[in-house]
Amino acid sequence: MFKRFICITLVLALLFTSQAVSAASISAQQYDVAINTVNLADTIRENESFIVETNLSYYAINKGSWTSSSSWVNCGGCGGSGRINCSTCSGTGSLTKYRPIPCQAPSNPKCQSSCNGTDYKCRYCSFTASTGSNRCPKHGNTCGIPDHKCDCPTGKTQAYTISCSSCSSGKRTCPDCSGSGGYYISSSSWVKPVKPTPCYVVVEYYYNGSLQKSENYTIPITKENASTASNGTGYEVWGDLTVSTSLKAIGGIGVKPVEIRVNYSDRSKELVSTNNVKTSSINVVSAVPNLDVEFIEPNADYRKDTEVISTFLINNKDSKTTFDITPANKLVADFTAIHPTTGAVVATATVQDIVIPKMGSNIVYFKWSVPISYNSSSIKVRCSVSLAVDRSKTKYVVGTNTVSENLNSDTPNTIFESNPKDYNIPSSTTPVNTKPFAKLNKSSISYEMWAWENEWYKKKTYSVSLDETVQLTPDTTNPSSMYNAAKNIWISKSGYGITLKGVSDLSSPYGLSAPTNAYNYPQRAIALFPEFSYVSEPTKFSTLKCTKLGEFTFIPNKFAVNQNSVHFIPVWFPNGTYAVKLYSYDCWTPAGMLSAEAIANNLFVNGNMYDDWYVGK
Repeated sequence: MFKRFICITLVLALLFTSQAVSAASISAQQYDVAINTVNLADTIRENESFIVETNLSYYAINKGSWTSSSSWVNCGGCGGSGRINCSTCSGTGSLTKYRPIPCQAPSNPKCQSSCNGTDYKCRYCSFTASTGSNRCPKHGNTCGIPDHKCDCPTGKTQAYTISCSSCSSGKRTCPDCSGSGGYYISSSSWVKPVKPTPCYVVVEYYYNGSLQKSENYTIPITKENASTASNGTGYEVWGDLTVSTSLKAIGGIGVKPVEIRVNYSDRSKELVSTNNVKTSSINVVSAVPNLDVEFIEPNADYRKDTEVISTFLINNKDSKTTFDITPANKLVADFTAIHPTTGAVVATATVQDIVIPKMGSNIVYFKWSVPISYNSSSIKVRCSVSLAVDRSKTKYVVGTNTVSENLNSDTPNTIFESNPKDYNIPSSTTPVNTKPFAKLNKSSISYEMWAWENEWYKKKTYSVSLDETVQLTPDTTNPSSMYNAAKNIWISKSGYGITLKGVSDLSSPYGLSAPTNAYNYPQRAIALFPEFSYVSEPTKFSTLKCTKLGEFTFIPNKFAVNQNSVHFIPVWFPNGTYAVKLYSYDCWTPAGMLSAEAIANNLFVNGNMYDDWYVGK
């Protein structure tokens, strides 16, 4: 449910020093924090929490630096031919160094000499053919002339490059330097950069214009590059982190803004100060969908002293507010049976954890009993549904059904009857008038319900069928009855009593069995007789007795010996098959009441009881 995600890409280019700030803190000269994606559901129910998932990335760099210094380079100390220490240079790179332009000796006298400091001194002289003031005396004698100032340009330097790859043994030939002299050199030493630290950031979450949450995160370093740190690029690191937080959909329904801010209070310190905020939205719907509840009118009246089932249909089809209702929503249906006049509560029941996919429907049913003392011809049944998040917001429907008296009937005593005129044994296939018992006869039903299995919806089909079997047996007081095993029939004379046994059977196709609370066995049955042409009118049928679950017999007959549970075949009944019909009903399911017929045609009448007592002809 609600699987659409909104992606928000924020690239926040931030330039900081290593100084800690309120929104982000890191030991780096420069760094960049980015919110790459933000995922959240497109729709949520009011007062429920929703997840905001954010992917953060991080880049930082610390660059190396030059440290300026000046030093005197003694040519004589350069290692013979004059070399300089290259210990601050490594790899294949190079260093640029600066030195003052060396001081020059005066042009007169023409003596090979060196400048050391600011004074010119004759270190040694060479004789030439020249004589006079321009001639230096031999080595060991004074030059005979005063010391001269060196000719040193002021404030001028010249650059030279030391190639690290050409440094042998860490030294480089000193340029422009030989002998025992020397010169000053100004150089910049390269300071290697240090590795930046992981990034500490603060993310602020605003819902509907108000700050709902502020959280601190540390983005770990997942990649680094130090190979270029010596040539001026610096020490680089990268990091990545996905974080989740929950916000709550409060403040009513409708489309609500969701705003995310990063380093908002210090955004003016960044290279780009306009990309620290991104706004998305989420659609907040009512915590209780606009459900519609219908009462499914059953195919039969409720009867007193009867266990019945009332069924309702819940529709989840309002396109503006519908959403998948799962067990997590805890949809509850409360049932109440109410007296229509007094308002007295007759029965209550509750069904929990109802599931309904969006734009779908599901049934809910309640099994309850009509009291034997109920004193009205109708009853109201109410079903209200609500979600656990707000039980005060309910949808309900009130239905009404008729409550009938139980039809109890017994046939009159069969003493001294006369043979009806023009009587013929009716066909056992003659339809039975079942209107007093059912508005519509059903011997089998099927229905569908949504269930929750393996964390998703599954539509399940249930089916129930009712079958009856019935057998007749001559009463034990019958002296002349016989059983024909070959034909599986009893032979009896008219005028004697017979017993009946009806057995109900509920069955379902494989895989379609309903839960045990979704049905009950027939609670009532009647027997209809051929002498009354199978008419279902009082005194022309017999109400049967339920001896145990799903079994019926005749009620005790006060006119029989020992008040046996028998029915007497009229003495006048002609020879032929005596077929009795059984009709069972009040077998309730979520799809209505089941009823079924069965015919007992296993008894044949041959003669009458007087044949057993007649003497002579």
